[in-house]
Amino acid sequence: MLLPPLGVLVKGRVYRLKCRNLNIGVWDGDHSFIGVRTKFGSQFLDSEDHWDVSYGTVRGAEDMGIDIPPEIPWEGKEMLQWLLELESHK
Repeated sequence: MLLPPLGVLVKGRVYRLKCRNLNIGVWDGDHSFIGVRTKFGSQFLDSEDHWDVSYGTVRGAEDMGIDIPPEIPWEGKEMLQWLLELESHK
């Protein structure tokens, strides 16, 4: 899995990731992917930075062709539930 350059990634697009803690993530349009992290049995939104950003941990990203719906806020319970549902089907 290759990592697209920063300028090619689409804000709000979902990517399958090769990184430390996320399986999929939504590109924030700046330097990070936002996704679901599981730690000690809890699931919560977290972010990981693109490899080209200082201390970035995302080494690969594959475009899934899915954009976050405009009615879903970028943080909070709705996004967490939407991403969990998406992960369960992909």
